[in-house]
Amino acid sequence: MLTIADILLEANPDSLELMRQRVQAFANREDPKISGVPSFVRLQQISQLHFISMQIIEDGHFDPLLVFENNFEGEPETYWQSVLAQLSDDLRGIFACTKEATKPEWARLFFPGNSDSSCRVSSSALV
Repeated sequence: MLTIADILLEANPDSLELMRQRVQAFANREDPKISGVPSFVRLQQISQLHFISMQIIEDGHFDPLLVFENNFEGEPETYWQSVLAQLSDDLRGIFACTKEATKPEWARLFFPGNSDSSCRVSSSALV
């Protein structure tokens, strides 16, 4: 069964430029566009993955929004463990630029070097 999970988080306006830089650095690492250098190596290690996308949506009426879209087969728990095994450092850095990361119940997850992958995405973050 195909699952589509979109994680939507408001960007911290004070960290928006850093978020942009981190998303771009992530994209460049995954697809360096250099002849002879393979692309999407880490994503290919996530066997359940069909499609993954990350965008920053900006609108003058609202704070910017980070959209992390995931289309995958199989059990969500197994999928998220695979995503974290491959991408946790990049995701942690990007998500640290969101408003959620400033909340006490989430802040510890964004400390440098944190390897805690036991958190659950809040239902309000999933659409």
